[in-house]
Amino acid sequence: MLAKFHQDGQPVGQKSSNKKTIKHIRKYKRKGGFRKTLASFEMMLANSKIFVTQKRIKNIHFRICSKTADIKVSSPIYINRSELRKYITQKISWLKEQQGKVKLDLKSSQPNFIAGEKIYFLGNPYVIRITNDNEDINSDEVIRFLKSEKVALIKATSLSDKNKITNALDKFYKKELQEILLKSFQHWQNLMQLNCKKIKIRKMRSRWGSCNIQSKEITINLELIKKPYESIEYVVVHELAHLIEASHNKRFVAVMDRYLPNWRNTRSYLNGKTD
Repeated sequence: MLAKFHQDGQPVGQKSSNKKTIKHIRKYKRKGGFRKTLASFEMMLANSKIFVTQKRIKNIHFRICSKTADIKVSSPIYINRSELRKYITQKISWLKEQQGKVKLDLKSSQPNFIAGEKIYFLGNPYVIRITNDNEDINSDEVIRFLKSEKVALIKATSLSDKNKITNALDKFYKKELQEILLKSFQHWQNLMQLNCKKIKIRKMRSRWGSCNIQSKEITINLELIKKPYESIEYVVVHELAHLIEASHNKRFVAVMDRYLPNWRNTRSYLNGKTD
């Protein structure tokens, strides 16, 4: 959360100066307002396009779209554009840094499998190296990770079939993630005194994980294997916490604070956003 404002756009701590605006707000409240988007526009800052949506909300919120890497800002309707520009300017360096991370993630999620390209494993970039040498890679292998060298070897004869390489990469990712999750869930279930009946791994578009409260099944996004270990740990604890509290209320936050005090930083890193 960057800043708080009165509902007429005046910063908290300063007396509201627009009585007509306050009267207008009260009228909206009586009609059940402060919910829908009222306006949207774009602005340029530091050579970056900012997509702004004005809503009936109280605070400014920033986020990076995980699908397009666009910078998006939600703003209270009574903050004028010049004031909004000032507050976005204060945050623009951080926003561009997070945008860069999301762009890397998008690029790494759709590799072209060419020499020198980077793919990610547990937060580390691995440089692709094409090889014809059977001593480097077994005859039945398509891709091999040399963890000590941070290199991903791809057999040259496989380059004609990118789907084959993608499937082999996903198979490697899934195997590695299964091993990590097995240990992580055992640890955290014992510590939190919880029992998750089933753990599934699949590719998910908009979530890092999900929890079915009724069946006690937890699903983890395969893409998480590209992130640092602490990100995987955060998602495991987050989904297990839903077995205690289904919603993201104060009780849920208290559970997260108890078991993983630094969880907010990891969440911001994963989602590329802050409030």
